[in-house]
Amino acid sequence: MNKLTIFVVIYIIFSVGCIQKKKTDNYELATNINTIWGKKLILDDSLFDSYCVGHVNKKFRIVSILDGDCSCSVETLERWQEYRNTNELIARNTEIIIFMTTEREFFVHEEIFKKIAPNICLIFDPNNTFTVVNNLTYTSNNFMTFLIDSTKTVKLVGNPLLNKEIKKLYQNYLSDK
Repeated sequence: MNKLTIFVVIYIIFSVGCIQKKKTDNYELATNINTIWGKKLILDDSLFDSYCVGHVNKKFRIVSILDGDCSCSVETLERWQEYRNTNELIARNTEIIIFMTTEREFFVHEEIFKKIAPNICLIFDPNNTFTVVNNLTYTSNNFMTFLIDSTKTVKLVGNPLLNKEIKKLYQNYLSDK
């Protein structure tokens, strides 16, 4: 198969499950941020042993939830890898962890992820276990990304890939530490 055929097949597979998240009002967003900010997340360290082999435990972690069944997931993984590669502070002090909600674990991992984002820890979560255990709600992709410290406490909420102000907050917070 040539590259174009593979790309078209991948695009079709991912685009079938892509669901647009509903728009939320400011009150709902503020409520969700206040619910998670300062909270200690439940992260099973054994997941890192199996999914993040070779990754170094750093002072901070950026934890993000990604809909792996959406066609945009490939682009998002590329953007996370670029963000890490072009940001020395992130690369040096922060581990990027993506919880991917998909039932296509083997296909995504072997065919796409290893090539696109080799420096990012990807944990497959087809049952949304991470979201359920931490009582997180899907309201906006902007607020399904968290900066946590070594005690797993949420220090910042927001996706630096989607918002320049959030990106500045991440930079400022990490440069002060």
